[in-house]
Amino acid sequence: MAPLVGSVPVPPEPEVPPYRPLKTLHAYPPIWAETRQEVCESFEWFRSYQGGVYFSHDTVRGYLLSAFGAKRDIFAHEGRLIISHGGGKAESIHKERGQCVLRGAEDQRSDDKSVRALLKTYRDRRPIALVIDDRYAKFPYDLGSKGVTYAVLGFYMIVQAWAEVQPDPSSGRNIVKFKFAFQWCEGQGDPWWLSESGKADIVDFDEDARSYKVREEECPQCWEESPQVYSQGWACLQPTCPRFWQLGQTDSTPTDPLVFLPEELTYHEGFLALREPCPLPIGFETLRPPPVKERADGISTSHYFTRGFHCDKCGRLSCRVEWQKWKCNTPGCDKSYTVKAKVRDAKEFWSQPITTRYLTAELAPSAKIKRLPSRSFFDEAGNLAGMIDTFVLPEQQGFLHHIQPPGPHSRLEANDIFRKYQEQANDGSLAFKRWPMRAHKCRGALLTNYFSHNEFEPLALTRPSLQYVGGTDNTVPFNKAPSAVVDARALIQRRISQALGRRAGFNEVLTAAYMEKQKMAGDVFVMDGIGVQKFYEHTVVPTNFRIAATARSINAPAPLTQAINRSKPIGHSHVPSAPIVSVKVKVEPPPAIALTPLELVCGPMLTMPELASQSDS
Repeated sequence: MAPLVGSVPVPPEPEVPPYRPLKTLHAYPPIWAETRQEVCESFEWFRSYQGGVYFSHDTVRGYLLSAFGAKRDIFAHEGRLIISHGGGKAESIHKERGQCVLRGAEDQRSDDKSVRALLKTYRDRRPIALVIDDRYAKFPYDLGSKGVTYAVLGFYMIVQAWAEVQPDPSSGRNIVKFKFAFQWCEGQGDPWWLSESGKADIVDFDEDARSYKVREEECPQCWEESPQVYSQGWACLQPTCPRFWQLGQTDSTPTDPLVFLPEELTYHEGFLALREPCPLPIGFETLRPPPVKERADGISTSHYFTRGFHCDKCGRLSCRVEWQKWKCNTPGCDKSYTVKAKVRDAKEFWSQPITTRYLTAELAPSAKIKRLPSRSFFDEAGNLAGMIDTFVLPEQQGFLHHIQPPGPHSRLEANDIFRKYQEQANDGSLAFKRWPMRAHKCRGALLTNYFSHNEFEPLALTRPSLQYVGGTDNTVPFNKAPSAVVDARALIQRRISQALGRRAGFNEVLTAAYMEKQKMAGDVFVMDGIGVQKFYEHTVVPTNFRIAATARSINAPAPLTQAINRSKPIGHSHVPSAPIVSVKVKVEPPPAIALTPLELVCGPMLTMPELASQSDS
């Protein structure tokens, strides 16, 4: 785009000073949160962990106002009219080859995903939930004084959309940005930041708003209409038009050369007037999230029950931290909520389908991983106890053992432990919780995507330096451990003894409960040797509700596989594929074997799976 040249000098628009005193917030907002995760898990209108526009099927549901505003962003009529730029492609910092690099802003296009969704929502006249955080400079009240990071403003409707040119300081060029004017929707009372202090003004929409209409003019080049946004004059605001951003000619001077709008602009006074009232459509009466409801079948482990909780006492959105109940995370607020939970039987999961991509093993020759023949193993009485698959890692880095019972009736003990875990979690004797992750890029604390409970039996050594992604600091000694955990460790150690002929003494058990669509581990899987953790990655894929007991030895003994039982080979068994460089072992039982929703994993250490990624759409 050519450099912009103003026809006349225009005084610059006043900028917001670096510091300005904020008004006191006298009460909590009706809907607020301290972390981004609390918003995304508890507020269905905004579930984007990174982007500022949350949309689905080209319809915007939520829009975040935060830092890095643009020129001419405004908060007018005490927040009843808000103008903001949106749609992505802003200046950002990215990592390239380990270095942080500033990437300049780029031109926005009407077919960009976020912009396209915003424009469609504007044409459809659908309400949008506006959310702000404490870095949004236009909001005149002090959110931080109440410990509020995110607050829901309310329902707004886009009443105008247009493109404009803005300078990009990082690249020194001009870029195209889309701007949107949001107007407060009637039918939800006064804005809460005004009504809570008793300062809400009564707005008369019958006279001024209805009498003024924004001037629209048709471009002689593209034949599209554009509003007069700026006091400097009308210009075509269609970025694909050759006359985009050029001041229109008047009837008195039709032969004057075209000039671009100046860099410093002011809004036309009429453009900032409130439009006709924007009534809420039926079904948009409230933004307050309702609590989860009990299902008729009593099941409470579906994905629906992973959502958060809105406190009707203080207004806070809280993640579901505890398995036993939902609880408000505001200090001093005692609001909680429980749902009757059905104890699920293992038989419910026997017939569920398994993704076929995890049913076969393909080891690339370059991986140099050797798979031993499948073997059966026997219990102390000489009865068939199960089968085992062993993978030998190169350069004495360790072994992977996949141990499976021979059929559904051999899983009765594991099924009973699965039942105990649920009963003890429901009554609170086993405290399943979600713990904060150590490393993440979200604002505020970020909880793990599973519930966990850790038992540790201290030896004459210090705590391990290697830790799970959610941390293992909140531990319970084994002499106080629930019976489900004690039985799980005993079953793991007995199966290892039967399958490998060695005694395994694990002094730590991390139990993780995964609801539907959360992450999980599988069967009995032995990670034998410290090299497994040092040189390979471990990841797992969920199939419905699971409880995984992961045992490890802090002072790991010599590799277990040096005394493998002699046993006869059996037919082909199923273990998932391993990549060439970074081996990710994903274990699921084959369809011929009944699925047990208790998974037992052991080894020097497991790296639990990452939090599932979120997208704008």
